[in-house]
Amino acid sequence: MNENSTNLTFWQQITATYSWDMIAYPIVCMFGVITNLINVLVFSKSQLKNSCYSCLLAMSLSDLFYLLINSLVIFFFCGLDCNSNYNSLIGQIYTVYILNYLASVLAFFSILVEIFVAFQRYLIMIDKNFLRRIKICASMLLLFALSALINSSYIFVRRIVAY
Repeated sequence: MNENSTNLTFWQQITATYSWDMIAYPIVCMFGVITNLINVLVFSKSQLKNSCYSCLLAMSLSDLFYLLINSLVIFFFCGLDCNSNYNSLIGQIYTVYILNYLASVLAFFSILVEIFVAFQRYLIMIDKNFLRRIKICASMLLLFALSALINSSYIFVRRIVAY
């Protein structure tokens, strides 16, 4: 019985120090990084230069960087002392500009690309020559700029203070 109480105390210490989401979230993100890397390699092949594949490539790149940003949170903030890392100048800059702003821009960009692909499919049903007139790279840049503009409020919400 004494052995069970020490095991319970050990697990209580583990769960008090690290929550399960702090461990599971980066692992899931790293699986997503690997699968998006595979997607990028597949969609960047010269045989797959269709506009739909270009949109999927843009989404895969966006999701790849989004997952990289979110998988680094645990390594960035929770070293020896989570609170001091979070309150440091570099931690605040990472939180405001990278985690809040850039991750939101990338997530919103993926949503806009999904809407763009759905709208593109609808227009193809109406006009078969629509694909020849559309410029995918320009459309993706416009969607990314729109996403950056819409999420620009994240930059101004929090003040960065050096401790």
